[in-house]
Amino acid sequence: MVQPPLLTPAMCKSVTVLATAERNGEISPGIAEAFVDETKRLPLTQISDRVHAIRMVANDVGGLREDQLEARRGNAQRGATCWYDLLSGDGFRRERFLLEVNEGAPSAFLLAMFLRRLNDWVPQVRKAALQAAENVLDRTDPDIVGEVLWSILSVRNSWKRMRGDESAVLDAGFERPSITPYLVRRLLSETSGPTARVLQQACRGASLDPYLPRLAEAALQPAVRALAYRMLMEQRATWPDGWKWRWTDKSLGERIRERQIAERPLSMDVDLPELLLAAANDPSAAVRRMAAAVLMSHRHDLGDFATVLAEKLTTDPYPSIANRGRFILKERSAK
Repeated sequence: MVQPPLLTPAMCKSVTVLATAERNGEISPGIAEAFVDETKRLPLTQISDRVHAIRMVANDVGGLREDQLEARRGNAQRGATCWYDLLSGDGFRRERFLLEVNEGAPSAFLLAMFLRRLNDWVPQVRKAALQAAENVLDRTDPDIVGEVLWSILSVRNSWKRMRGDESAVLDAGFERPSITPYLVRRLLSETSGPTARVLQQACRGASLDPYLPRLAEAALQPAVRALAYRMLMEQRATWPDGWKWRWTDKSLGERIRERQIAERPLSMDVDLPELLLAAANDPSAAVRRMAAAVLMSHRHDLGDFATVLAEKLTTDPYPSIANRGRFILKERSAK
């Protein structure tokens, strides 16, 4: 057997043992637990490919006979239900597991697979996942929930089968007070990756609002600091919310697809001049550029402070920032 490169030898062995025991009708708790333990070592990347690789290993053992499949589908008291069923290509098995599960996810990989069932291609599986979601999330370690929701945020807009109720499950996950510390730690400490995009999606709800000043000041990624500052200054959070077609010429049948942006007001008051000054002194040009853009938008409301800050911006080494300061000063001198 050619070992799929996405799985460790130990993972392949646990799947082989489990698939063999299942075919022989002899799944024990220990065999199922060994499989679960190996999933704790799987990263939350290339999940679809890893699931396909797991199915390949199981298929080398040989699938269940039709009478065995019917027995599994019809036996409501089957004691061998385990998280392995969540990875099955058989929609009946996935649905049965979701209807029976009454525990938290034992690993991040399996919770990721559970939440992906909210976008399952089988409607009955999506419905079962929706019904089980709150109970499973309540019983899962908060750090696991935070890790998985983090990994899903940057891809959730590609889940086209997921509707309002299923999407609300993910939104409500970020409102759980138990995972807020995990999210804040990662938003502050991540040095690469789509962290700003995660912050944007996580701010669909208000749970992170009190932490935005700290993120603006101390997050390691400039893009996170810039986004936190912008949300505070504009007093609103915005995020991509799907796509919409717009006709450009109905007579020719021509149209373009436009990104839809949703927003909500922030639940806190801020001192705009103080924020602008802090952002204008940030070591990152990306943050200073954002401060210059916001100053341009609010220059008529800030009185003498706008002049003072514009003078500071003119000394910036980046022309795109300095030119905005010069524009404001020139505009004011002309009045």
